[in-house]
Amino acid sequence: MCFYIHLYLGGKMRVNGFSLIEVLVVIGVITLVNLILLPNFTSLMSVTKAISAKSTTRNVMVAIEQFYFLNQAYPNTLQISTVLAELKSAEIISELPTNPFTGLAYSDSDASGRLSYRYVSTDEYQLQLYGQNNEQIILTYP
Repeated sequence: MCFYIHLYLGGKMRVNGFSLIEVLVVIGVITLVNLILLPNFTSLMSVTKAISAKSTTRNVMVAIEQFYFLNQAYPNTLQISTVLAELKSAEIISELPTNPFTGLAYSDSDASGRLSYRYVSTDEYQLQLYGQNNEQIILTYP
């Protein structure tokens, strides 16, 4: 045998829970907030990746300068992957840096966040860092 206890408040039965209208209003408000914030979040992610890529590029610049200090010449190649491999084999860097746009090690065929190295002479080189989808240069050294 089951017994049910009903709460009566002022002559009305109190029912626990939410009505369908209340649930739909809450879902609508949450959806509206997401629609407003989602574009801001995606642009924030792009800016964050660009800042991380700039920081990594500055670390690569320091490593290249250390290579120059040890060898009195910059790496004589045109590919960033070869430069990074030389820096690693010389034990200047412990691991290959990761491209924040792709999540993989930097290569010359990166679809986004490409880092390019150009050897000019024994005492000069140039680095260029591209942004999202390689649409614009976000850092050039020197």
